[in-house]
Amino acid sequence: MKKNVFKWSMALVLCVALISGFVMRSEAYPIGSCHGHNGEKRNFLPDSEYCAAFYICDDWYQPVLQWCPTGLHFDIYDEVCDWPAFSSSWPDCM
Repeated sequence: MKKNVFKWSMALVLCVALISGFVMRSEAYPIGSCHGHNGEKRNFLPDSEYCAAFYICDDWYQPVLQWCPTGLHFDIYDEVCDWPAFSSSWPDCM
């Protein structure tokens, strides 16, 4: 019984996360591809619009949306979330 409740609750959380992600993020996309030079996988990709958003490349070379904590921006060179004053982000991001 506990396993079934846990499975259903996890499925519900995943569905809500996916739906809210698609609804909120319809205009933005990752910059670049998870396929790096010489076929190796890239670890992170910046978002096309939001400074606090970035993508982690999964094992199937698919970008997975992630967010920096509130107030931080994704640094495209160091590939970490950092304070905006110290972060190298895309110039047009919000």
